[in-house]
Amino acid sequence: MPVNYSTDKNIITVSDPEYSVFGFSILLLLSVISGIIVLILIITGLVTGFDIISVIVICVLLGCSIYMIRMLLWIRYGKEILDISDKHRLIYIADYGYFKDTQPAISLSDLNIEFVPVAEGDEITLLFYKDQQKIHTVHPLSLAEAQQLKTVILSYSGH
Repeated sequence: MPVNYSTDKNIITVSDPEYSVFGFSILLLLSVISGIIVLILIITGLVTGFDIISVIVICVLLGCSIYMIRMLLWIRYGKEILDISDKHRLIYIADYGYFKDTQPAISLSDLNIEFVPVAEGDEITLLFYKDQQKIHTVHPLSLAEAQQLKTVILSYSGH
């Protein structure tokens, strides 16, 4: 799977230009189905009042829908941003297109970078760690791309 990455102004962006249409379709279908089930439960009166079972069922279905929508956005628009513009720390941003996830940061001094093999194929992901802090990337890279990213990041850390 080809991966686009660019280093622009000390910001490294990793994204997958080929998203899975099949996965996108399945998740969209499942999120719509779970939303319809919630509406049917409410409209037919099977959910009347706030008994604990009804609340649990609705919360689980809505939680599943929200999670599936988040996965849909990741499959379609997701990219990882490794921001090293600070020169002292690496900031990891998971960009879903319409919103960005939490932004963990790790110090660049004495930063360790490990290659983690992906279950299928010759691709790997990156694991950045220092002491108890860890950042694990999601997009698989070829070994050559990973080596190049490691070299760029370590050049900022002073290794």
